[in-house]
Amino acid sequence: YAPITYNFYYAQTQIIILLLLILCMRWLGSGRHALAGLILALAVLLKVFPVILMGYLILRRQGKAIVYMGLGLMVGGVVTLTLVGVERSLHFFQVLPSLTSPYWLSRSDNVALGAMVSRLFWFSADLGDSGVEFARRAAVTIAELSLLALTVRATLGSSKLLDNRDEHVIALWVITAILLSPTAWFHYLVLLLIPFAVL
Repeated sequence: YAPITYNFYYAQTQIIILLLLILCMRWLGSGRHALAGLILALAVLLKVFPVILMGYLILRRQGKAIVYMGLGLMVGGVVTLTLVGVERSLHFFQVLPSLTSPYWLSRSDNVALGAMVSRLFWFSADLGDSGVEFARRAAVTIAELSLLALTVRATLGSSKLLDNRDEHVIALWVITAILLSPTAWFHYLVLLLIPFAVL
């Protein structure tokens, strides 16, 4: 599976995120909601995009997991700020706009939904036209909100499996998290091993 090769070639952490999400799924399925919340918090502290899975916890009314995820994020945030420093820790928010710049969004190996929609506009219209830019931003927002709405609808419309596991819905949220990331590179697709295994 090529994304695994890319993950190691670029020394990325998606393989660790994969492990953390699998542990989260297993612990949610076995009723260990506190551990599931803490492990999901660790995944969010490593890479922000798994925070989307909180939507799953909210819709499934996993209050204990949400509380422990919040506690894990607070403790992890304080530890990070203490060890790394406030300025370096918050520098991410200054870099975020550059991640959604045309340079990164136009790259074909960026598989985020916003990047895919943006490329459709840029390949078919005048880049300097402000009307096209407004339409592009609107289309990206509509596409991302539509994906989130469809994920919520599928979650609310699904029934739990007989053995009280909900892996098929969590797998859907993993896909949604990847697609809703500001940038999602090819090695993010390592996480698709979860839905592949569920299928």
